[in-house]
Amino acid sequence: MRLPTLLLVVIALGPAGCDPEPPAQPWLRVDDVTPAFLAERGALHVALAADANGRAALTFVTRDAQGLSLWLSLSSDSGRTFGTPRRMNEGGPRVTSFAEGRPIATFGPGGRLAVAWSQREPHQDMAANLMVRASGDGGATFGPPVRVNDD
Repeated sequence: MRLPTLLLVVIALGPAGCDPEPPAQPWLRVDDVTPAFLAERGALHVALAADANGRAALTFVTRDAQGLSLWLSLSSDSGRTFGTPRRMNEGGPRVTSFAEGRPIATFGPGGRLAVAWSQREPHQDMAANLMVRASGDGGATFGPPVRVNDD
């Protein structure tokens, strides 16, 4: 009679005597911080560049009746928030972009930032130019677009 009584006590106290393990802290947390302006503008060919100092540059293109335009939005908090997008091909020929050949940005030392894209040569369907705009102050100001190829 002792064994059944002992089993009942172990069964009754077993779960109560063992606390469940506390939930483990996740080693990584991923939040969706996709800027709303990407969906609002119908963004295509989005690309992201980041540096070790928490800066991020988001490039994307939009389509309208005249063709594609290139936009840049900057973040100084590792991409948690982005500033108002700025058009990079201001008033010039339209951008050429596709999934494998999208515009890109890159950071350099000392606050330098460059944005590169291709654009069609006016009146030449099969010719494109590689264009770059550069900033020495982290994107606060940019120089004019410069063609870097010699076609």
